[in-house]
Amino acid sequence: MLASTCRKRFAERAKRPLVILLSGRSFGFLRRSCCSVQELHSRTLSSLPKTLDVNAEKSKWSSNSSSRRQPVVAVGISGGVDSSVAALLLKRQGYQVFGLYMRNWDSNDEAGSGNCTADQDYEDAQRVCKHLGIELFHVDYQKRYWVQVFESFMHDISLGLTPNPDLSCNQFIKFDALLEHAMQMGADNLATGHYARLHRPQSGGAVQLLRGADYDKDQSYFLASVGAAALERVQFPVGSLLKPEVRELAVSEGLFTASKRSSAGICFIGRRKFQDFIAEYVELKPGPFVSVDGHADLGMHIGIAAYTHGQRAGISGVPEAFYVAGKDVQNNIVFVAPGADHPALFSNSAVADSPFWISSETPKALKDGKPLKCTFKARYRQHLEECVVCFSNSTSREALSVRFTHPLRAVTPGQALVLYDGDVCLGASILSYPGPSLFEQRLGECNQGAILMS
Repeated sequence: MLASTCRKRFAERAKRPLVILLSGRSFGFLRRSCCSVQELHSRTLSSLPKTLDVNAEKSKWSSNSSSRRQPVVAVGISGGVDSSVAALLLKRQGYQVFGLYMRNWDSNDEAGSGNCTADQDYEDAQRVCKHLGIELFHVDYQKRYWVQVFESFMHDISLGLTPNPDLSCNQFIKFDALLEHAMQMGADNLATGHYARLHRPQSGGAVQLLRGADYDKDQSYFLASVGAAALERVQFPVGSLLKPEVRELAVSEGLFTASKRSSAGICFIGRRKFQDFIAEYVELKPGPFVSVDGHADLGMHIGIAAYTHGQRAGISGVPEAFYVAGKDVQNNIVFVAPGADHPALFSNSAVADSPFWISSETPKALKDGKPLKCTFKARYRQHLEECVVCFSNSTSREALSVRFTHPLRAVTPGQALVLYDGDVCLGASILSYPGPSLFEQRLGECNQGAILMS
């Protein structure tokens, strides 16, 4: 079901040309058409106020080619307060600035399309740029996002994993496709409104990604799959500020985004229920809830893809809430535990695959065959905690064994495990599976004790 749905939707999207607009209407208004790509492209260009000639714009931004010219920075304008203030700060610092609005998703392809705010965000981005006196260019990456981010996301969901598409979006779209496009237009750097910082060591070496000064809003977690080579051409103007300071700057400039609500959740899901969105792409097959404590009958779940580790299972008719403790994809079982702090929800170890190091260099301790003591986040909102990391196999660097200093709740396969050395983000690895839960460990101890006493 997943494969056929994805193929059908991708085939429909593939009929649409990639169009870049200058302060014009977004490409998302185009609907499916039986005409050829060439005809559709021709109609689109004739109906839009102005299309972007990349070479012409590059010439424009590079026209002042003397060594004294002001650096040119392209700012990813999302229509929110953070990117608005990023552009404001760069203008105040004397940079030549232009905006890029990136459209990755067309909500008209799905039910409940009113949940996506892309059209409103684009209008807000236009208002911001007009207020700041900078040009805004609209770039359409819907097709590329579908192929490089969304298909992989849905594939992992169908396997019972819980991936985070924001890391892939930053790696493949924002700090790859958009970055290169900005360079082609003549920009020296690309700036965004991320709460993160960059450090360029005076002694040389790769640029380092640091946590944002506002630890509560720090977004280095989402940037942990972006390499140093890309970060060399990036700026994070608000990374050294606290969120209240950013809003105060917006107020001082009279930017209407000062009071705009921050975005929430995965960009293409927005504020709607996750399971409602997933049901449009994956066939949800009901199956049994099974309690780790042996409760006889807890009813049926709606489909494994709709659940993630640690969430409330939503089982009715029971005296206390049950929470998801694990999934058996092959047998379509969702394991649950009574109570939010049940030991079945906690593990003190995990295995993570495909480690990515921002500097492209394996940390020295691991390279020398020694354990790496560092801190980590296993989800965005988590506070940094301590762990010890080593390679799972002495002959391979494809997987990491991680031991947490304190038991961690809801280790979730598919999520990113991001590692830190102080404020420096080292990189990310994808959680493959948790180690034995505290509940399983206690059962093992009891069974071993029974054997010794027999």
